[in-house]
Amino acid sequence: MKRGISFLWAPLLMLALEMPVWAAPATPVAGNDLATSAYLLAWLWPAGLALVLVGISEGWSISDVAAMLPIAMALAVLAELLSAFGLHYGGALLGAEWEPFGPGWGLLGHAGLLASSELVSVAMLYDLPRLTVALLPPLVVLRGRVWPWARYLVALICGILLYPVAGNWVDGGGWLARLGDTLGLGAGFVDAGLVSLPLVTTLATLGVALALPRGHATPDAPELRPAYLPLHVLLGGVLGLLGWLALLPGSDGNIVLVVTTLWAAAGAVLFAAFYGWLSRGAVEPGLIGRGLLAGALVVAAAPAGELSLLAAFVLGALAGLALAPLIYLFDQSLRLREQSGLLALLGVIGALALLVPGLLGAGGGLLTGHDGGQLYAQALGLLALGLWGGVLPWAVTTLARAVSALPAQLRERAEQERLRLAAVGQEPSAEALTPVDAPPADDESLNRP
Repeated sequence: MKRGISFLWAPLLMLALEMPVWAAPATPVAGNDLATSAYLLAWLWPAGLALVLVGISEGWSISDVAAMLPIAMALAVLAELLSAFGLHYGGALLGAEWEPFGPGWGLLGHAGLLASSELVSVAMLYDLPRLTVALLPPLVVLRGRVWPWARYLVALICGILLYPVAGNWVDGGGWLARLGDTLGLGAGFVDAGLVSLPLVTTLATLGVALALPRGHATPDAPELRPAYLPLHVLLGGVLGLLGWLALLPGSDGNIVLVVTTLWAAAGAVLFAAFYGWLSRGAVEPGLIGRGLLAGALVVAAAPAGELSLLAAFVLGALAGLALAPLIYLFDQSLRLREQSGLLALLGVIGALALLVPGLLGAGGGLLTGHDGGQLYAQALGLLALGLWGGVLPWAVTTLARAVSALPAQLRERAEQERLRLAAVGQEPSAEALTPVDAPPADDESLNRP
């Protein structure tokens, strides 16, 4: 039965390939600007990524991971309706940008919350595939480490706060995009493909995971685990790549972006296959499927015409080679038991992609003969996104764990005091006998699925 359902993706792929329009509009302003066929094709990006995750999963986790795609879609819709649109596009589209430190230093939009006009609805639709992908990391990576409701809560917080605020900074009229005007740093923070948005939620997932108890590393674990459903991974990689191409900004240079992305994906696939052959003596489909997406992401931040085809191929090759070691880093070295590759793909490779315009960009790259202004802007943006998306969730989770463990610590201290006084033959004080009202917190409960 499951095999039959999985083959339903084939007609969906055929229908998608028949869609004539490959580029979504650069800015979601009016309903006519959003081509329906391109919009539907863009949904192949989260659908393909979900297929890859299912193909990597094993045992009982397959059904749970498969259910995360519709849950991510539902949470994305809820987040957009609550606040994501207003915080993200309230300044750029509705002229309501909060700039507490003066012009050019916008922090968030403050209009369009719970709005339902045509303008807002179209912008919400345009952003939903990206937001759905951005909500997959907390739903998948935190599986088995926190209660299911806690996963949904983390994903919802990412959708209603972390994602839209970062989006405002990058392309919603916020301060990062205007660093060129305010500090004279190149053209400001550049992120043509908006890879910084899933990066923020991935960093939040990593921060929460690092703040939770971790298991022990498996000494005999292979560096590269095989794909349990290879066809799912390969098909998901192809679908995800098609969906990503549909999300590229529409302009006269769109064909340049498509060709550049395909060259990077080709380099990633070839060198991911080469790594699999070196490590296992055979090509690993799970690595190739994720390599397709890694190649597309690593060049996504650079605008059209900024990268040569050779540079795109080399960047894709480096991403394909680095993918397996990065997965092993999070899975075993950091003891996160994370084999999906989301932290490596949307996290590390996404972060490296943001440095590409400052290093290799034809208009401001340090290695192409320009000064370091653009690289400083990219590095400053990456630092800000890391603090907002990674350090803040880690600190909040650490504080929450400390507060939840406080009643148990008080009970333990009271019991130790009672035993000490009993050992010396003294009557314990009334304070020592007073029980703590709150039940003890069990840290291991955070690991229950």
